[in-house]
Amino acid sequence: MSDFHEYLSYGAPGLILFAIVKYVLPTIKAITSKASVESTVYEMANDQLEKMQERYDKLERKYEAEKRERRRLERLLNEIHEK
Repeated sequence: MSDFHEYLSYGAPGLILFAIVKYVLPTIKAITSKASVESTVYEMANDQLEKMQERYDKLERKYEAEKRERRRLERLLNEIHEK
């Protein structure tokens, strides 16, 4: 409460400054802190999604290669049966 009386001794500007220091600045700090946390979480999630996409692409390439190999072996097997 002594802070309030000190600010009040400066009159209306002191009272306005007290309100800014006591309520507005902590609110701004909380908002920016939350935004920072959300940004960090977003970046982490984005990194994970990129890694997952890379793994998916790799698995898809492997799947396609195995599918081609299976088709080749089926053709070979069909040729053997036709002879």
